[in-house]
Amino acid sequence: FCPQKCPQSCVFMVFRHKIDIMKKFATKNQIGPKLYRFKQRKGRSIQVVFHHLPGKEISTGTTDIVEAVAFAEEYLKRDGLKGTDDRDLTVEEYAKDFFSRRDKDSYFYRMKRLGKTREDQYWKNSQGYVDNYIIPFLGIRRIDSLTTRGIEKWLLDLKGVAVEELSAGTKIKILQCLRTILDEAVRDEIIDKNPAGMVTPPSATDEEKKERRVFSLYEQKLLMPEDLIERIKLWGGIMWASYFSVLADTGMRPGEAMGLRVCDVYKTPQGYGVVAVQEVSTDGKKIKNRVKTSGKGMERRVALLSASTGLLIEQLIECQHITDEEECLFLKKRYKKDSYIGVDVGNKHLRGVLKKLGLKDATQYSFRHTFATYRRGSADEK
Repeated sequence: FCPQKCPQSCVFMVFRHKIDIMKKFATKNQIGPKLYRFKQRKGRSIQVVFHHLPGKEISTGTTDIVEAVAFAEEYLKRDGLKGTDDRDLTVEEYAKDFFSRRDKDSYFYRMKRLGKTREDQYWKNSQGYVDNYIIPFLGIRRIDSLTTRGIEKWLLDLKGVAVEELSAGTKIKILQCLRTILDEAVRDEIIDKNPAGMVTPPSATDEEKKERRVFSLYEQKLLMPEDLIERIKLWGGIMWASYFSVLADTGMRPGEAMGLRVCDVYKTPQGYGVVAVQEVSTDGKKIKNRVKTSGKGMERRVALLSASTGLLIEQLIECQHITDEEECLFLKKRYKKDSYIGVDVGNKHLRGVLKKLGLKDATQYSFRHTFATYRRGSADEK
């Protein structure tokens, strides 16, 4: 309302009111953010000092704080840096295509530059968790509004696509993805700390623990007949019989057994031994020159083979005419280069054998648990 009923005066008053509000907001929230801070000496223009240019004071050319903020934000944009407006980003805006992007500003590119490569399946699965769980439930939230307690509650209440309860393992993987995303947000100075870092991951229920079951002694006898001809018939070929016999004898991870070469098997007067120094990737597409022994002080996995498994491997080498010492023992197609088995293919074959025997479903990992339960006993890892 203008007492003088002057249109020009009304416009001026409204404009001044907006300026006052902007100044009030800027004074509270934009003076001294992490990316820059202001200095002002009496009677002189406001100076700005940028975080990426320490010690250098740049004149904004104005004594007005709103104009100074605008100057600083524009300066950051020219240098390709993020301004304070990025603190208003939603989770969806920041996390969309986080693991699938391949540009120079992406997380993938930074990890590649650091030499921290991961399997293709990791990037695919992680992006799936973002698209199916993180964005649908947290996407509209401002990224700086997330709290540790809120994330923990969300994770515990999280349901699957078909509204079924997610396993603890899946929830842990989703949490790991969110932690990675928020760690990057901290690096980008969008948030001060990662609220997901202190979230307590859920533990597997008794029912979930039963999924990775141990084969009983009766089941072990059915799966590994003493008559090798019967064992080969049961597993559908000498290659599969040899492969699963190695899993049963050694407790190796599937990828480690898949990566075994002719030169990794030894015959001594005392018996047969095997040394794993490489493993096949989960998707079965490539070889990784390592085995998972971190924290155990070893670079390879050494194991003993039973006499029956040793004989099967000898027959496998002879029947399939394997002459190259460095060639993998277990391949889907011997004539096709790099035709590795892969975890999914191995699990599918195992399920077929279990069904044939009328046994409960299991994965290849059950051989590792069975080995630890029945065969390894109290033996030291080395």
